[in-house]
Amino acid sequence: MGYESNLDSENIRNYFGSRSMDVIERGETVAQPYKVISIVTGDSCQRSRQDPPASASEARNQMRAQAYQFKADAIILSQCYQLPADNEHVCYSNYTCFGQAVQWLR
Repeated sequence: MGYESNLDSENIRNYFGSRSMDVIERGETVAQPYKVISIVTGDSCQRSRQDPPASASEARNQMRAQAYQFKADAIILSQCYQLPADNEHVCYSNYTCFGQAVQWLR
C-alpha cells in the first residue's frame, strides 16, 4: 500500500544532499582531524505574528544547508542565540547560529 506526500524528494535531496550533516556542539571533542572550509550562519525569523516563533533548530537547519553548499562533512557550532525584537518589527522573534563548516581529513 502506497501513500501520497506533498514533499518533493528531489527538493529534499537538493536542500541537504545525500550525506548527513552532523552538528558538533561547542566544547565537544572532535573525534577526527578536520579542516575548516568556511564560516556558516543560520537565521530563523518570525516575520509576522501568525508565523511560528523563530527557533534554534530552524537556524541550525539553515546552517546545514549553507554548509552543504561548501561540501562540508560537519559543522562545529560556535554559538546560537536569540536576538531581541527590533523597533521596526522585521522579526518578532529571531534566532541566529554561527559555526564552522569542516571537512574530515582522510
